[in-house]
Amino acid sequence: MQCRFKSSLRVLIAAFFAAVTLVSCALTEKSKIHHKTSVYSGVSGGIKANTKTIDSPATREIYFILPQPEECIQIGIAAKNLSEDSPYIKKTERIYFIVEKAIDVSRFNIKGRQFEFSEIARNFDNSWAPKNNVLICSSGSDPIKKLDSSVYRIRFTSFTKDMYAFDIRIISDRAKAVFYDRFPDEKK
Repeated sequence: MQCRFKSSLRVLIAAFFAAVTLVSCALTEKSKIHHKTSVYSGVSGGIKANTKTIDSPATREIYFILPQPEECIQIGIAAKNLSEDSPYIKKTERIYFIVEKAIDVSRFNIKGRQFEFSEIARNFDNSWAPKNNVLICSSGSDPIKKLDSSVYRIRFTSFTKDMYAFDIRIISDRAKAVFYDRFPDEKK
């Protein structure tokens, strides 16, 4: 009886190690995804203001392009208040942002408009509860939500008049996002 128990225990241990090996191999395959991180750093006063505000007079905008189509991207903005008195400790600013995709509307002959922007994500809900990051995934059935090499715009605000330094971080899998201070084909 004891011999069968030892034999069964050995089989269970061998099965356990085989399962652990299979799981670790599967996880290793997933960890081969190379995340590309792009960061844009700036100060709120030095960035173009957007006339289409997010419930605030101080809404800023930054543009970016994805060089290659992406399955998903993650976007987050971190900010520190520059108006505080202490040179050592800066208060973290809460940032609210909307990500939009430029849609070519030139074929509709709208006077003075070649592009219109359509919202694809935001980092806050209807109660204004913000999230630090937003994950945007491509939709094959909706061309507006397809993450291709179009122009995208991020409109953001802190709902304060204080100056703040910020970092916009975009994490993608295939290629780093490219940032622009203005619409990419707009003349300076």
